[in-house]
Amino acid sequence: MLYWPNCSSGEGIRVKKSVEDKKRAAAQDAQEAVAIDQRVRVYVDTDDESRGVIVDDFGDLAGHAVDLGDTHIADAARRWAVLLDAGTLVFVDSHQIAPE
Repeated sequence: MLYWPNCSSGEGIRVKKSVEDKKRAAAQDAQEAVAIDQRVRVYVDTDDESRGVIVDDFGDLAGHAVDLGDTHIADAARRWAVLLDAGTLVFVDSHQIAPE
């Protein structure tokens, strides 16, 4: 819960953080904490959690879906390419990754 004082009336406003706000904050923390060639965990705290090494960072290129008129071409790209210890390459967003 966040609290902002209302300067004009002296009262405060209470605002709950949305799920999207929490994801954005987690993504920003992850971006600051991980980099190419670093070992990480993906899908953290899920049954699919795996470990691997970041092999690419798509940065500003991530996050845009491709549509041509009414035809959907591709979903939004993910921020990070991670080569898992099992040999699989996965693409994840910042909220799905954490340093090992």
